[in-house]
Amino acid sequence: MAEVNLGSHTATEAFILTTLYVHEGPMRSKYIVEKVRESENISQPTVYSILRDLERRGLIKRIEISPRNVQYELTDMGRRLIEEEYLKARETLLSALRNLRDKDEIVVEILTEEILEELPEEWKRPENIEKIKKILKEEIETAIKRVTRTTMILREG
Repeated sequence: MAEVNLGSHTATEAFILTTLYVHEGPMRSKYIVEKVRESENISQPTVYSILRDLERRGLIKRIEISPRNVQYELTDMGRRLIEEEYLKARETLLSALRNLRDKDEIVVEILTEEILEELPEEWKRPENIEKIKKILKEEIETAIKRVTRTTMILREG
């Protein structure tokens, strides 16, 4: 795919594109503007200007259902851009992790943060966080052993 240059609001453009990607379908412009304004200090007219620019560059498509109901969705080019950037970012992160000595600790930290978002407030105390980390480390070790054993069985069979 030809390289697509993002405009002067790169972070906002990336946010809009990934929001549309995750949403998997048309999304009302009003909702996009609200999501952007929740995460960034950008005026409503600026967000609409960014949407028009993304449309002009062929990354999103405008769908006018009525004058007050305008939706946007990713084009194939926009979807490919997000998927390619996601794969590049993922490979960069994995490459960096592979070369770290304490990569297991980083993985446990990331998983712990994810888990804590879903748990009640009392689990966010330091002693409970340590319990979660211990459980995760044990589960990861068990999973590694299980996958290794399964792979050996499959190779022999």
